[in-house]
Amino acid sequence: MQRWERRLKDLGIQLQACSNNYFNPDLFRQNINTFLSTARTVTFLIQKDKSSIHDFDDWYQQTIIIPWMSEPIMTWAKESRNKIEKEGDLDHHSELSLSLIYGYDEKSDIIIPYNKQDLIFSNISKLLCFAKLKLPAWVSEDSVVKIERRWIADSLPHIELLHALVFIYAQHHKICKSLLNHLSLEMDKNIHDPTDFNEFILGEKRITYVKYADQRTSSLHTIRQIFDQNFKPPPELDAISFTHLKNDRPSTLQENVDLFSNNAKAVFEYFGNHIPMLTLFDEDYHPIDGSSVMLDDRATKYIFWRSAADKIAYLGASSIIWVCEYWLRQGNILHNQDWKNSPIIGEALQIIGLHKSGEIIEIHWKITRDDIGKPSLIPLQTESVNQKNTLNFLTPVINALKRTQHNNKNKR
Repeated sequence: MQRWERRLKDLGIQLQACSNNYFNPDLFRQNINTFLSTARTVTFLIQKDKSSIHDFDDWYQQTIIIPWMSEPIMTWAKESRNKIEKEGDLDHHSELSLSLIYGYDEKSDIIIPYNKQDLIFSNISKLLCFAKLKLPAWVSEDSVVKIERRWIADSLPHIELLHALVFIYAQHHKICKSLLNHLSLEMDKNIHDPTDFNEFILGEKRITYVKYADQRTSSLHTIRQIFDQNFKPPPELDAISFTHLKNDRPSTLQENVDLFSNNAKAVFEYFGNHIPMLTLFDEDYHPIDGSSVMLDDRATKYIFWRSAADKIAYLGASSIIWVCEYWLRQGNILHNQDWKNSPIIGEALQIIGLHKSGEIIEIHWKITRDDIGKPSLIPLQTESVNQKNTLNFLTPVINALKRTQHNNKNKR
């Protein structure tokens, strides 16, 4: 690995640290300073090696000097690094909002007012302590405090700070890759690709959630998985594999749900279970995002589905499919009784497809097990599913898809 290539690797690690500490103002400040200082050393080390690089002056002029000269963010990065080294920290400020989540519908959220001067530079612990003082006494242990932040540098007022850092990293990655190509070398696989940081630039604000019960912070993070070209599914599953879709992709929600239901049924019957899976699709039913989660309590469910709604918004998803197992519960309970405390009478597997047009398709199977525990699936009619408000938990994504439809109409 070239020394400037190794410094690019450091820069990617520091960018990740900036994201990890976004809600800790003091650490975020330190990480920004380190990132901008390190970014300068990438090009410095490249210049140090110029004697060993053929046609260096022409390459440097065409790849760095001319392109960066017209990029305001790169000019800002250079000036900011000089200020950090000679004068001190960047002048920056934050937009902050706090709210309490105690249900799936965002309309029921409680906005928590605060004095900007007191809390704007506070970390999560202090914000949570403040929130607890302001919240009503009836707040349940299932509730979640939602914190939204947006950092802005006074010298770069029109772009969120993390967006700017991702752009700077992408530019440095681009020149290092160009130089490696110039030298007929390959980039080290341990260096972050700029696409690894796509989630940092989707949305103008960053959001974190804190469970009221145990004060643990939660958020969704995307991990890029490289497809194993040598993977071979078990023979029992190969016949219904998605590989045959390359030339025959679904064109309607019904076709997509049918496809996923065939796959989910086969997977369940082969493995005896099915992990929860949420898949987002574009208008042509190409999958654009997939995630799984273990929903261990109601607070986790609030966080997962609110985060899924945010993802639908910034990815512009047109439809989703949700696959999971769930408990069948006794239906004749008192109206004011918490549904999670009602008796479990069975288990089921479900596929739910939602489209931005409002179309909803549900498929449910009751799970039965023989004497040795081998499971099988029996189709259930939607109206016979003993689960109160089966789509209640999907309220955030239903609303997000409606907004996607509305925004698309306004663009026409």
